[in-house]
Amino acid sequence: MPKIKYLIIAGPIGVGKSTLTQRLAAEGFQPLFEEPDINPYLADFYADQSRAFETQLAFLGHRLQQCRRVADLLAAGQRVVQDRSMAEDSYIFTRHHYQQGLISERDYQTYQTLYQGLADFVPKADLIVYLSAPVPVLQDRIRERGRDYEQEIAADYLQDLNGLYTQWAQACRQTRQPFVELPTAGSRHPEEIAQQVLALLQPEARRVLRSA
Repeated sequence: MPKIKYLIIAGPIGVGKSTLTQRLAAEGFQPLFEEPDINPYLADFYADQSRAFETQLAFLGHRLQQCRRVADLLAAGQRVVQDRSMAEDSYIFTRHHYQQGLISERDYQTYQTLYQGLADFVPKADLIVYLSAPVPVLQDRIRERGRDYEQEIAADYLQDLNGLYTQWAQACRQTRQPFVELPTAGSRHPEEIAQQVLALLQPEARRVLRSA
């Protein structure tokens, strides 16, 4: 069975995606991080959620640049691990903002037209690993990493995102793309989660995933 060359680490804010991505870099994967700090609208959005549309457009542009980088790395024979996917931006965050009235119908349809036009050109991951955790765990981890603009994120917002992630995970399981959910609430040390993911990369585990 061929090696997994392109791995996506998915999951909500604070679940541990970046930590796991960095750990997998030590196993030979080229890491691509979400880098929320480069989004010029993000801090404004957390202070004033009417900036949701601009924030999501900026993330879409950044994610497209990352996908081009993924294609280049794969063409060069590299293995890639990516912190969050472009699909999450669309199905989780943009959809949430639309449902909450923070993005208008017109702007939402414009975003989806752009997303659908780009999605066909995005490399397909060999495996999506979805890290999940309940809201209190996410809040603890957000506090621990100490990003100032994240400290006021409401529990209701995290709960809404978790609900959308559950729906997205159900949809992913209905496709042929290998997908696995790893609950992380009981794994306080990042190495525990890393070892679970490394086990999934073994040929025997991949056969099970493909037949599920």
